[in-house]
Amino acid sequence: MPTLKECICCCEIRNAFDIIEQGTNCIVESPFFINQCLNEDKVYFNLRLAKNMTRRPSDDDYLRYLRMMAYRTFTIWTHKFLGKRNRRPVPACVVKAIRTVCPDFFSLYRGFIPLDDYAAADMAFDLE
Repeated sequence: MPTLKECICCCEIRNAFDIIEQGTNCIVESPFFINQCLNEDKVYFNLRLAKNMTRRPSDDDYLRYLRMMAYRTFTIWTHKFLGKRNRRPVPACVVKAIRTVCPDFFSLYRGFIPLDDYAAADMAFDLE
């Protein structure tokens, strides 16, 4: 992972640690994770529900949208409801598993993008 904030293990996240099943070492071995975050049909179905899509995205965008929805599914599963403007980095093991199933053809990935502490409208006043 390119940044220190992204280099976390699922065992370091308390909410994820609580749902790791006994006998496994990592959350990516969980049947729920495999079924909900790595199953292309289920991820695409969730994507269509969340984004209210009426048609499949272009091939260039399809896998990117699937990755986004798989990360979101994982986040909702582990952290429940975070609220607006509250982001959490996804563990490196989860990112690797999702990128393996939904790769970018050019290996161009965004990574974790934290939000600023204040709204964009407030930034305009900082320039004066």
